[in-house]
Amino acid sequence: MKYVKQTLIFLVFGSMMYSCSGGKSMVYQLTKNYLPDDPALYDTIVKLDQEFFGAYNTCAQNLDKYASFYAEDLEFYHDQGGLSTSKTEVVEGPREISVER
Repeated sequence: MKYVKQTLIFLVFGSMMYSCSGGKSMVYQLTKNYLPDDPALYDTIVKLDQEFFGAYNTCAQNLDKYASFYAEDLEFYHDQGGLSTSKTEVVEGPREISVER
């Protein structure tokens, strides 16, 4: 009886795990086959995204490049720090964190 119970638990757990995974690869199908309506716009967005996050991830070395993405009259609301209207505060925050690491 104990063997039957263990087997049932295994089968139920295995079925749940398989159904949660969908039995497919974890590749997000929408982006895999995505064809943009405007390829030039899409390429511009991808290029700027790479530039922004490249500058963000190395902002201690590329602070000027990182800062160039922000307007002088910036309004940024952080869920913990609240409203900031200072470009300097927004730009210096990640730089200070990266220097501390």
